[in-house]
Amino acid sequence: MEQLVRETFLEMKSASEANPLPGERRLTLQKAEVRCPEIVHFFCRAIGADWGWYDRVTWSQERWHAHAYRPDLSIWIATTKGCPAGYVEFILHPAD
Repeated sequence: MEQLVRETFLEMKSASEANPLPGERRLTLQKAEVRCPEIVHFFCRAIGADWGWYDRVTWSQERWHAHAYRPDLSIWIATTKGCPAGYVEFILHPAD
């Protein structure tokens, strides 16, 4: 079975490019200060299943560990009312 997979990338070169919206904050995004391969794996499965994220399905525990501990990777976890709502992987690319 062939499926279309869409990857979306966001580039922000400066923190000043972020403009918070006025009003009630319903979603909190917080950096995961502790590296945890199981959390990244969980979010990929839980969120990715509905979006066709199949590229990591066959990863071993060792591969998840290597990914979670990449020095250029930061994981941010979104919550709403204290419950997990999603996550974001930011990969730092060297400046040109």
